Amino acid sequence: LLNQTGPAFAVALGILGFVVALLLHRLWRSSRALESKQIDAERQATEDPLTRLPNRLSFERQFDLIIREPGRARPLTTLLMLDLDRFKAVNDTYGHAVGDALLCGITRRLAAIVRETDLLARYGGDEFAVLARLDAAGANTRGRRLLAAIEAMRVAWQGQNLGTTASIGLTTSQPPHMVFDELLSKTDAACFEAKELGGNRLFATEQ
Repeated sequence: LLNQTGPAFAVALGILGFVVALLLHRLWRSSRALESKQIDAERQATEDPLTRLPNRLSFERQFDLIIREPGRARPLTTLLMLDLDRFKAVNDTYGHAVGDALLCGITRRLAAIVRETDLLARYGGDEFAVLARLDAAGANTRGRRLLAAIEAMRVAWQGQNLGTTASIGLTTSQPPHMVFDELLSKTDAACFEAKELGGNRLFATEQ
């Protein structure tokens, strides 16, 4: 009986093994595709698609992690909010392609100035945020370097060199007083004050 059925059984076993291997391979590919989609979804939720910087959601999450990090000294921390001056006029006059090129160029210049330990994000359409471990004097110096970098950024368009400036508000704080909403509110107010004074300037406060 074995001699008669053995070959057929071996063929059937081989086919079954092939089918199982095929199913396992497809399952592995589906699992990898699902994992990739989850990574992409998380990236899209936390990363600005134009500049590749962390977005507002990611910035706020990382801020919360930084101030809650156990076992470390609690140095002065400064939040800087950068709002580009008259950026809407650039978009309306020259088009969004020029505005996007300007944003990407500004991003590269800002990233070259901030330290690896700083947190740089695109907080809104024409707003950037920087969280840095700096005292008031160091934050003022850093803020002025950022202003100069933005002012020097130019985009070529039909024979013109287009650029913009920024208004920067900064607030220096220290835990346990460093509550994000309060820090953001004070820094936004300082940024608004810098813009009201004519833009291309820094306005500093302390918490």
